[in-house]
Amino acid sequence: MDRVMKYLTIVVTSVVLYIFPMIIQAAWAPTSMVVFGDGASDNGRTYLTYNIPITPPYWHGRFSNGPVWAERVAYQLDLSPNPAEYPSYTRGRYFLDYAQYLSTILHADLAAFPVEYEPITLADQIQEYINTTHPIAGNTLVFIWIGINDYYASSCLKNPLDCNSDILQSLIVSIDRLYRYGVRHIVLMSFPLNEYQSCSKLWLS
Repeated sequence: MDRVMKYLTIVVTSVVLYIFPMIIQAAWAPTSMVVFGDGASDNGRTYLTYNIPITPPYWHGRFSNGPVWAERVAYQLDLSPNPAEYPSYTRGRYFLDYAQYLSTILHADLAAFPVEYEPITLADQIQEYINTTHPIAGNTLVFIWIGINDYYASSCLKNPLDCNSDILQSLIVSIDRLYRYGVRHIVLMSFPLNEYQSCSKLWLS
């Protein structure tokens, strides 16, 4: 009897572990995906406007050698076609990528960068999203991955503590703005430490 109960427990546990992810997925799944960010998430926006970066060697206007992470996630969620097969797909109804190269959270002075255009901010991207016709915000999964470029600005280099405070406050304002607009599912992503990025050693030397 004990052996039967033991096996029965194993079977029931296995079934629960198997169907639990399916239950979670059935509970909520995004009907659209929005990305706010910089060059790490840019899937061709900068290239279409400024013809940057040079392609090739960069892949179809991305600052990478292939599709950016946001495109892959959108494809896995069935919100966009396979980016490897449709590299010209930059923004659709259910996958809205507003990321642009050198974008910042603050209105940062990025004169040290070898680019001759004014980068947009997180607030600019959010405003563009709000002004665009799109699916219901409450069913949208929003990713925010931006901020690394702020730390190359002269104001941040001179006073990093105040810069950190300003960046965090601006992020709070942006998230609150999205929430008041109706967004309920936000993923706020961090970024790698500067000392692990070879480019920062070149620019800050």
